[in-house]
Amino acid sequence: MIDWYIILFLFAGLIIFNLDKIANKQAFYEFIMVRNGLGIKQGTTLLWMSLFMQTFLFIPIFTIFHFGLFFSVLFFLLFFLLIYVFLVNLTKQMRSQNIYEPVVINFYRAKLTPAAFRLIMLIILIANMDGFILQLTLADHVFSLNFSRSPLIFNVLFIAFCVMVAGLGGMPTIYRTGYTFLVIGGFIILFVPLFFYLKDGIHQIYQSYTFFNFHWNRPKFIFILSFLMASIGILATHSFLWQVVHSIRNNYRYSAIKLSIFCFSSIPLSVMLFIVYLLSKYHYRTFDMLSKNIFNLPLQSLNIMVVIVWLFSVANSVIFSIYSFTILIVSLFRNKDRTPKKLKNFYFFVICGTFAVSFLQYFLKNHLNMLFASYFLLYTAISFPFWSLLFSKKKHTIWFPISIFSIWFICLYIWLFENSLLAAATAGISSITLAVISNLVQFRK
Repeated sequence: MIDWYIILFLFAGLIIFNLDKIANKQAFYEFIMVRNGLGIKQGTTLLWMSLFMQTFLFIPIFTIFHFGLFFSVLFFLLFFLLIYVFLVNLTKQMRSQNIYEPVVINFYRAKLTPAAFRLIMLIILIANMDGFILQLTLADHVFSLNFSRSPLIFNVLFIAFCVMVAGLGGMPTIYRTGYTFLVIGGFIILFVPLFFYLKDGIHQIYQSYTFFNFHWNRPKFIFILSFLMASIGILATHSFLWQVVHSIRNNYRYSAIKLSIFCFSSIPLSVMLFIVYLLSKYHYRTFDMLSKNIFNLPLQSLNIMVVIVWLFSVANSVIFSIYSFTILIVSLFRNKDRTPKKLKNFYFFVICGTFAVSFLQYFLKNHLNMLFASYFLLYTAISFPFWSLLFSKKKHTIWFPISIFSIWFICLYIWLFENSLLAAATAGISSITLAVISNLVQFRK
């Protein structure tokens, strides 16, 4: 059993470390950015943290088990290239944006008509709420399977921590917390696989792992492409990521992007090596068996380390949702000075709104498969259409978001009543088709 006093002590220490930054804001722009812009160290840390979510911790586990080591490595090489290309294209579109404004709102407002913008903002809000709706529900499920404590206590403590960091502290506090995550998590990510491979031997682990036979086939190809497209959808709606990229000073942006991708690459690589060890050691034949035994290592200290990395990924997911929820909603209720009317009302709104949205997770925990399918298909459907907006020169009409919603609902229906492969293929093909059509006259004003 995990010694929960160690975990509580760690997260309580992070709160104490940030006390001088929490609720120490005089204006709204001090909440959404670090004063005077971000340097190379701050930009790299925050971009690395932006990618370190539970979703991107789950994908290498899924791909290793279902597709094998070779295709998993190939997938993540394409994934890293995709991140770099997207972020470089994003920086080219942000140079004229106001650094003190929520950049996602301003960007999509400039690309859409007012009616279309309102529907697109609904999509962006749903996408940025995945930390509450999907990630926290998944964490609740993992917690209930692997630990003896109450998931309700886990959720309450976790949300309280994330509210203090993101809801009251803003980006400066997120940076300090993220830097601590980077130091602690980086050590664990390096140490755990290294310990197992040196203890048992690299050759022996590899020979045992070859017991699993993975064959290339069409369904695997479709799902790999769908995962890549869903990653584009996540990047295109990741409000915190957009704000970080634009907050980095111009002469440091490209360097910070390259360094952050390089640092982040260690996470899926470490996870893949760790899963290869578990498969070679215990020969799990189902994904459920593998998922249930990730946190059941023979050494208690290593078990705690793995749990800490997982908790960091969950914390990041919830922190990003709180931050995005705050800047997307509160920015619509500011006065002419571009600051909240009353600072105490601003914090009260953040706390109440966060716990109200998180309360929905209690009713959704029995529908995890449905939530996963909904977000996976949503991200896939919006991937190329949203990316095409980076290059669009004219405003799109309301038919643009209506088409996205139609694709999403149709693919979700196929997922529920037909099969997941057909739904993923339909979402991918429809997304590419809509991106092509949306750059023609038909969807432009």
